[in-house]
Amino acid sequence: MKQAFLRGEKGIMAAVFVVLMVTLGTVALTSYYLMNRESENATNSALAMQVEYSANAAAYYGIKALRNGDLSDGEPQTLEVSDIPVHLLATKTVDADEDSIWRLNIESTNQMGASRSIEIDLEIPVGLANLAIAAEGDVDDDIGPYDENDVYDADLIEENMQLPDLDIDGLLALSIANYSGMLSLKDGFDPSDPSVIPSTPWADSIDADPFYYWKDGEKIPHIIHVESDIRLYQNENYYGIFVVDGNVEIQSGQTNIYGVILQLDPTNTVTEEDVTLKGTTGERYKFTGGLVSYGNVEANGHPTVQHSYEYMSVFAQYANEDLSQFPVISWKYK
Repeated sequence: MKQAFLRGEKGIMAAVFVVLMVTLGTVALTSYYLMNRESENATNSALAMQVEYSANAAAYYGIKALRNGDLSDGEPQTLEVSDIPVHLLATKTVDADEDSIWRLNIESTNQMGASRSIEIDLEIPVGLANLAIAAEGDVDDDIGPYDENDVYDADLIEENMQLPDLDIDGLLALSIANYSGMLSLKDGFDPSDPSVIPSTPWADSIDADPFYYWKDGEKIPHIIHVESDIRLYQNENYYGIFVVDGNVEIQSGQTNIYGVILQLDPTNTVTEEDVTLKGTTGERYKFTGGLVSYGNVEANGHPTVQHSYEYMSVFAQYANEDLSQFPVISWKYK
């Protein structure tokens, strides 16, 4: 009887041992599987992060290279970022608004097949020398832009744009005249007329074109700073670069402007009052040069601006226009 009980007890213990071993084995296998799975997930996550990092690093490289002029239209490049090849292609395109843009396409793929693609659009800045009117606000449709051959050209106006970086302080440091308070330049600003400006202590001589003067053997544009609103009268001549802190009002009639007006305050506007249509006889409104505004440009009547590449390029030069900045307008992960 006792032997039978012992035999039964041994059988039970053996069964319990078997169950215990199976359980421990299952736990061990499960733990091993989970550890491998966790290690695999960690590896995959690290690879994905590596691909993400390499693509973004190449994107910032591409933007910098584009701004430095180191990328050519349609020529692909391959970079090595953290031992991952990244393909980069820059192309010039035109968007739905007919704005010229650079498009950067970046694709990074690692050895496991994980990939990341990025598409970036950057606005190509427009050189102010090529425009008759450049404004961060709206430009009235009644304003007529004409090229230097008296041909109407709507492309000479750029509105709702981000103006290029300009060195306003550097421009003002070269000003030869400063006005403050409510100003009406009723007598015009014609440095070649001694009755208007009897002496020019800043200049050795006036150039044949009164837009310029000579100082120490250098040909320099007249730069006039107006720290207020300004009104330019009809039947008068105005020459130079006018940097205006306030509103600008240009009257109708034979108002002759030869140069550039820079209007700084985005809360103000540049307005032309009761201007007749551009014509070849009679009371012709004459604005030769260009207009740059951080605000809106409005019109009463049908004013005209005749583009002068010379005056606008001189303005861009003295304002140290920076065309290296390409604003990012979209960044898409594909």
